[in-house]
Amino acid sequence: MSPLKIRELARRAGLSRAALLHYESLGLLTPARRDANGYRLYGPEQIERLRTIRAYREAGLSIPAIQSLLANKPEASMQLLEDRLLDLDREISVLREQQITLARLLAQATLELPGKVKDKDAWVALMRSAGFSEEDMKRWHAVFEAQAPEAHRKFLESLGLGAVEVKAIRGWARGEG
Repeated sequence: MSPLKIRELARRAGLSRAALLHYESLGLLTPARRDANGYRLYGPEQIERLRTIRAYREAGLSIPAIQSLLANKPEASMQLLEDRLLDLDREISVLREQQITLARLLAQATLELPGKVKDKDAWVALMRSAGFSEEDMKRWHAVFEAQAPEAHRKFLESLGLGAVEVKAIRGWARGEG
């Protein structure tokens, strides 16, 4: 494979020329050499390094973290990757809690604006489209029941559920069944 000029490397990588120059200015990616006209040339080693940089960026790692990872310190590399994974877990937990809160607020709004969500099937479809799994929906009911039991009951009734089904849902939401 012949060396690539910066524009060709940028095109193949789906990045801008400016991004590659930025990576160079930070010491993340340096050309293999320059040709007689001063054009930067990149070989297989630089292409592989760019793939690695892109993978780290896609994983949400910061430039300083990537610089450290590329410095080839295995212990530090493992720690940075583990830290990022833990950060993502925390972010996902926060987003899940926000999602549950928004769904509860939407349920309360549904009580105030009847007709938006017609029945149980429409509500379940809405929750699924928001990314809720069956387990997420059960957790949502448990949180709603714990925080606002009367509003939860009214919401379930607004979906057209009968007294037996409302009682059953509220029971397992409280951990009774």
